[in-house]
Amino acid sequence: MILSGLSTRVQASPFQSSDLVEIATQEIANPLSVKIKYNEAKSDGTLSYYLFIKNRTEHDIVTRYSTEILDDRGHSIVAPSISSDFRFSSNSVNQSKVDLNPSLADGYYVFRVRAVSIDQKGNQSNAFDEAFTEVIKGKKTIIDEEEFNALSLINIGVKQPEPKEKN
Repeated sequence: MILSGLSTRVQASPFQSSDLVEIATQEIANPLSVKIKYNEAKSDGTLSYYLFIKNRTEHDIVTRYSTEILDDRGHSIVAPSISSDFRFSSNSVNQSKVDLNPSLADGYYVFRVRAVSIDQKGNQSNAFDEAFTEVIKGKKTIIDEEEFNALSLINIGVKQPEPKEKN
C-alpha cells in the first residue's frame, strides 16, 4: 500500500473558486473545520483528495491532521498517518493534497480525516470529515454517504425495526 502526498503546501486546485468560497464561509460552531473535496479516481487507481482546514478563530493556531482508510466494518485498512504540525493565521484556510493508491479488495471504504488544533491561549479544537469509495473488480469509484450506507455492510448486525402488522 502506498500513502503519499501528505503535505501542507498550497497546491493548484481543480475546484471552482465558488467551491473554495463555500468551504471558507461554512457557518459552523466549531472554530476548526475540515472538508474533503475529491477528484475522480484516476485510471491507475490513485484517489486524490484535497483537504481544506479552516481556522475560524481570531488567533493563529497550530494544527495537525491524520488520514485513515477503513472498510465498511470499521477495520483500519490503511493505518492512520499523522501530518507534522503546521501553523496558520486567523480566519484562513489551509489546503493540502493527499494521494492514495492502496491495494483494496472489492468492497466499500471510508477515507477519514481528523484535525486537531491549539491556539496560543491553549484552546483546543478538533474536527473531522469522511469520503466514501466503492471498489468493484479493482476499479475505485467515489460514492456519496447515502450510497455507502445503502450498499455496504455498515448496517450488518444493526437491528432494523420490525414491520407493523396489517389488520
